[in-house]
Amino acid sequence: MGKLINIKGKYKNTDAVSNVIKYVTRTRENEKRSNELVTYGGTGVGNYASPEIMEQRFNIVQNLYGINYRKGRKVLHEVFSITDSEFKKIGSDMGLVKQIALEMCREYFNEGFQAVYAVHWEEEKRLHIHFAVNSVSFVTGKKIDTSINSNDRRGEKFNKIMERYYKAGKASFDSTADM
Repeated sequence: MGKLINIKGKYKNTDAVSNVIKYVTRTRENEKRSNELVTYGGTGVGNYASPEIMEQRFNIVQNLYGINYRKGRKVLHEVFSITDSEFKKIGSDMGLVKQIALEMCREYFNEGFQAVYAVHWEEEKRLHIHFAVNSVSFVTGKKIDTSINSNDRRGEKFNKIMERYYKAGKASFDSTADM
């Protein structure tokens, strides 16, 4: 099973949204790890928008609700790790990983939060998906629940998404074996 990890940064500084989005999309100035990025996109920010536009869209929601003038976390950063055996269960198909990442990202959106995903592959950390999530709901203006229970529920949903793709990956992997 994959594991969802809440990165415990405070992310209260004014440039937190920019820093996290540029970090996960590997688009920081003088980026040395851009080769780790497989793909990125988002929900509520324009799936194919640039990281700068995604950041602007987070900030629009926060400004709408006046959050930039209050203290508190501006962005949630979570990582879902995918084991090598899980990757094999989906036929080692990066196209499916992108679909999975987008579907997981939609879970945040369905709860009322803009989100950016970025799929990374690193030799030491293997395959994982980063999420930068606006801490302010575009629906209610309330902050996202970052409790352990909420994180566990998201992790369970993400694992159910993965399980649905096991069969799809096996079918696609098996169909190529006949060729």
